[in-house]
Amino acid sequence: MISFFMVIITGAFLLMMPAASVGSGHLDFLTALFTAASAVCVTGLSVIDAAAELTTVGKVILLLLIQIGGLGIMVFSFFGMLAFRRKLSIAEKLTVSYMVSAENMSGLFKALRVMVVSTFFIEAASAGFLFFGFSRTMGMSAGTLGFAAFHAVSAFCNAGFALFSNNLESFTGDPIISLTISMTIILGGIGFAVISDVARKIKIGTGNLFTKKKVPAYLLPLNTQIVLAMTAGALFISFAGFYLLEHAHTMKDFSLGEQYLAAFFQAVTLRTAGFSTVSFASLTNATLLLMIFVMFAGGASGSTAGGVKLNTVAVVVAFFRSFLHNDRTVVIKKMSIPDEQVKKAFLIFGFGLSIICAAVFVLTITEALPFLPLVFETVSAFATV
Repeated sequence: MISFFMVIITGAFLLMMPAASVGSGHLDFLTALFTAASAVCVTGLSVIDAAAELTTVGKVILLLLIQIGGLGIMVFSFFGMLAFRRKLSIAEKLTVSYMVSAENMSGLFKALRVMVVSTFFIEAASAGFLFFGFSRTMGMSAGTLGFAAFHAVSAFCNAGFALFSNNLESFTGDPIISLTISMTIILGGIGFAVISDVARKIKIGTGNLFTKKKVPAYLLPLNTQIVLAMTAGALFISFAGFYLLEHAHTMKDFSLGEQYLAAFFQAVTLRTAGFSTVSFASLTNATLLLMIFVMFAGGASGSTAGGVKLNTVAVVVAFFRSFLHNDRTVVIKKMSIPDEQVKKAFLIFGFGLSIICAAVFVLTITEALPFLPLVFETVSAFATV
């Protein structure tokens, strides 16, 4: 907690440097603190126009804060200790194994190394596609490459910061930009453990297909199955809901292809990332309410996503299903969930609702704004969207 706080404070002072902002002045402390906290917490809420008010130095500082926040202070610190072969205590090893979902503590260094290397590989691949997409309008230059790298990191870390004043609304009908950022967000939002499990499943399946040696089939762990199923379900509900509610309103001037692309992009990004290819100012109240529920759910545990997490929602839903069926145990995919896990899920769910209700109550007193937008902004902050 202290290291997390110190990174935010350090980032705030760096953003206050005259070299970080455009013009002769500099950002005041409160604005810099808000921006740094939003970056490290990979939230994307901003009280400044980063595209216009930050210099190249400021944007690099913002990028580093997003990257540190996305990978996590604890992962970086433990990776550093392991890299220098510092001997870890049993408690520390258990902490690291929990973070990286490693069952074998002897392989912690390898797991952390794979995590960090995979992050940079995915971000680099995403930046390559984005560079090709941006270069069509911005030209082939170092600046374009910087833009591509920034948005790749922001997308994978589910931060939602963009270097355009209108976010990504200029690329509503651009499939390269929209789909690249969407896939990068999804990879960041499902977590390293899920990516590793799926990669292993594909590798073993390919091995069985092309070699004579019979390898036992690899069954995806329950957590991975839950995350994949919940992610697919959340994407479908969000896509269908956004399209049905907005195709005759905000997206009425779009072609059919652009409507589908914009609805899919918003379905992906509204769960945790915060990018936008359509203007939120004209969204209907029904759409805002749908987005509030989806933001609250968030992404997967152990990922760069926010919210109360899809895993938590799955356990809560499974509990109510078991209650209605009068079952004594909570079951997901024929596997029973320990009571301790069910209690933790409800604790997280209740904590989230309590924080949001308290924050909305305070804002209704201090701000003369409509109620629904206040709830929307509050949930967006809590769920780091």
